[in-house]
Amino acid sequence: MAAVAPKLIATNTDATSKQTKRLQRLFFKEQVINKGAILLEKLPINNFRLKFINCAFPNAKYIYLHRNGIEVAKSIEKKADSGSWFGKNSVKWNLINQLAAQLEIDTTSLSNYEKGLLEWRYSLEYSETFFKHLSKDKYYSLSYQSFLENPKIEIENIFSFLNLDYLDDFTNSITNEIKRKSKKREILTDSDVALGGPNLLQSIENTL
Repeated sequence: MAAVAPKLIATNTDATSKQTKRLQRLFFKEQVINKGAILLEKLPINNFRLKFINCAFPNAKYIYLHRNGIEVAKSIEKKADSGSWFGKNSVKWNLINQLAAQLEIDTTSLSNYEKGLLEWRYSLEYSETFFKHLSKDKYYSLSYQSFLENPKIEIENIFSFLNLDYLDDFTNSITNEIKRKSKKREILTDSDVALGGPNLLQSIENTL
């Protein structure tokens, strides 16, 4: 059997009946094992696969979390430095790098932080395009900054969006644990902007 080439992007054309049913079974199994009414899937790579997911799970709802691009890149850098982000033989980075060819930027010697900026840039572009055409009752837009500043309000908004009941005692208990765990970053260089793209400043200003 021929090896299947790795893919970064998946669209509705990838949602074959066989693959869709297999994924639905796997997700349902996870839901049953964990005795959950709702399954939450949060892999970052799914920003590139939203059209596929929407075809496979037409009743899905989305929590669209957007965050300061510099902080995302720093988080990616930390994981990539430990060898746990871009995959075996940097397969994920090689696929992202193909998207970056249009930028006319030399990517041969980028640091993991700079690679993280490019990944954030394209993740945002693909997710923005998807949500721009999705019915507003299908997703809840949430900034990480707003989540940190008003965790109780945002958590209750999310529960309401998902049609889930909640108690004040519960939301109070979980919001007590929510706080910033990394340094807030607001300084941009010309190189950051070139790699992160036109939305990078907006992400820092929390105006996306």
